[in-house]
Amino acid sequence: DDDGLYDNVEISKDGWCSKEGTDHFGNTVWKRYYSMNSDPTKQDSDGDGAVDLEDATPTRYNDKLSYIFTEYNDKVNALIKESKLREFNISKNKGEKVTLYYTISSKDFKDKWDGMGLNSSGKKEFIINEVHLVYHGGPQTINIAANYKLCTSDKTTVNPYNDIIVSNLNPKSIVLLNISSCNGGNLDYNSDNGKAMFTDNLALTFLKSCNHIDTITAWDGYAYFTFKEVEELGYVVKEYSKTGKDFDTWSKCVNGFFRKAEQRIVYRKDKNGKILITPNQKRERGHNEKDDNSTFILYSITSIDDFRDFINSNT
Repeated sequence: DDDGLYDNVEISKDGWCSKEGTDHFGNTVWKRYYSMNSDPTKQDSDGDGAVDLEDATPTRYNDKLSYIFTEYNDKVNALIKESKLREFNISKNKGEKVTLYYTISSKDFKDKWDGMGLNSSGKKEFIINEVHLVYHGGPQTINIAANYKLCTSDKTTVNPYNDIIVSNLNPKSIVLLNISSCNGGNLDYNSDNGKAMFTDNLALTFLKSCNHIDTITAWDGYAYFTFKEVEELGYVVKEYSKTGKDFDTWSKCVNGFFRKAEQRIVYRKDKNGKILITPNQKRERGHNEKDDNSTFILYSITSIDDFRDFINSNT
């Protein structure tokens, strides 16, 4: 089946015999049975997206696992609180497995990224469901840690010795990649705009570099993540983006006018590989017009006290 495994590996060499009766001449008929480690007629025996050679459990559908990445030395603790709330939402509200990673350097980030979904032997053990990158950043960089950045290309690096670029990361099959940093999906940073200084943003770079990411979400504008306690309900989370000085400078240069922040942008590819951007619009902003910032998410929490202790903990 061209999955990289020989047939005598997918089917055990040693079998066992069983007497099945006699044929019409009176001869004893025996059948020999072999146990199957994986299906020699299918590249992916269990249909979980990992070919048998790479699959830790080729006859059992792999479980889903989500990941959250954030900076270890977050001075104001805002990123860590957001990360813990996202971890809580995935594990408690959705009932799914999730791992929270704190990164201290580019190498640390790359090692953790490259290890997603794999067991200690490098085999695929989990389907990578959601990946959330919770960092400070800009259209073409995120701050992995102090003096360490993830960048879209060599041309956008600040310190070539400390920074890494997206193409250095191992390609991964991911259901959803959420870039929760400022302007990671800025619509003006798109090679299709024809502006030499405004090459692809982080979302587009990931989508083009990693062919197996189903959907990417990222912010057009400066990202805000706030939450407050609501009695009887739990916590209401408000996520939105705003314009700013640099945002306006980029917009004026690319579009010739000041525009609105279009909030969370969805990037994906259709079945033919064409990139789809939603919403794909640039609306001019009127004088003194306020930003649209009405993206709300409601998390239902069972215990207010338990969640308060959880979100305020230092662990």
